[in-house]
Amino acid sequence: MTGPLTSLRQRRRSWLLASGLLVTELVAGIQAYLSQTVLPFMADDLAAREEYGVVIAAGWIATFVGMPLGVGLSRRLGVGRILVIATVVLIGGSILAALAPTLWVYILGTIVRGVAGGSLATVSMSALVVGLQGRTRQLVLAGMAGMWVIAALVGPTYAAGVTGSLGWRWALVAYLPVVLAARMLVAAHLPATETTASAPIDFRQALLLGLAMAALTVPGLTGLVQLALMAVAGVLMLVSLRALLPVGTFGLLSRRRSAFAVLLVLCGAYFGADAVLTPIAHDVFAMSPTQLNILLTAGGLGWAITGLACGARPAATPGAYLRRAATGTVLLFGGIGWLAVLDGGRAATPWLMTIAWTITGVGMGLVYVDTLNVIFTPPPADDGLDDLSVSAGVVIAESVAAAFASTATGSYLGQGFGIIPAIEIRAHTVLLALAVVTLGLVAPLIAIRRQWQLD
Repeated sequence: MTGPLTSLRQRRRSWLLASGLLVTELVAGIQAYLSQTVLPFMADDLAAREEYGVVIAAGWIATFVGMPLGVGLSRRLGVGRILVIATVVLIGGSILAALAPTLWVYILGTIVRGVAGGSLATVSMSALVVGLQGRTRQLVLAGMAGMWVIAALVGPTYAAGVTGSLGWRWALVAYLPVVLAARMLVAAHLPATETTASAPIDFRQALLLGLAMAALTVPGLTGLVQLALMAVAGVLMLVSLRALLPVGTFGLLSRRRSAFAVLLVLCGAYFGADAVLTPIAHDVFAMSPTQLNILLTAGGLGWAITGLACGARPAATPGAYLRRAATGTVLLFGGIGWLAVLDGGRAATPWLMTIAWTITGVGMGLVYVDTLNVIFTPPPADDGLDDLSVSAGVVIAESVAAAFASTATGSYLGQGFGIIPAIEIRAHTVLLALAVVTLGLVAPLIAIRRQWQLD
């Protein structure tokens, strides 16, 4: 009698834990859309349009610091306890940001949220690894992808609806009870014996990346000085990436290393555009919260649904992958390029912008999922990459590319090197530059094609 009862309790614990992890992933998706939507309205309220880059950089630097911090603390205190502590800190940072009377208090709240969020990211992965096994873990991983489809519908609607009716401050806090409930559910149903996944970025590399992004956002500098600091930031980022990514990634020395290069360029181009999308839509095209809702929902669904379709039917041959990736590259270039040339004076611009961003999202979905499949599928001949280095490399490539690109584009949109006063010109030029960046996908894709032919 004890055996069946114990098995029933274990299944119940597993499914409650799985439910908490899925809700947590949904909330993470909503938070991503919330940050996008709130940014331009916060900037209006706190007179911070020139400091977009500083706000974006603060969140990313704090996140990088939080990753190793969460791992270190969870080894001392346990995964469940750190889940609770980091969630409380996250809620405190959100409340501080929502009550901020000045930009710098808002940034302090963003830093607190970022440190807690970085800790939660690594600790949540540990909860998935140690708490779930076999088929349940597979179903949860598949369900997490589905959560982003729901987030693409719920996230912009929530963010735009609350911002439009109650204000951006309420949008930052109204959903927090759901965050707390989901994290408590996960913490309560973790197994008694816990292990912890290693952090993809240690404190030394977090400091190096933080210096790179800080160099991009020093206020009050103009012209050549700011360009020089941007060059310094680029060098610091490359030095860090060379240490963090598998050796040979920048030399495109194998198929999977070339796929890491694809992921770097892809995430840099897409998230660079994503970071400035709502500020441009609001500040240049005067789009309302409802129009921003439609814009973000359409683009998010474009990526999520295309990604789900590609995940359900992954590219079966090298040729199929390369055709999808080439098509996605064309769509990314065309979508971002179209955004760059839109005329803010036309009544149809909000709808044209929505179509262009949807095309961009579809392009991202076509390239992203199948590139991950290439990275996670070992070649016939050993390429020297183990599962740990591959999984850590994916997290690093995505997060560092997104952090650097979004900080750079946000800083340029806000300040324009101090020599481009019109935000309209800054908006057009930053998007044109990102469209050109998408063409950087061509070289690693050609390398992948050549390496497949040699297998």
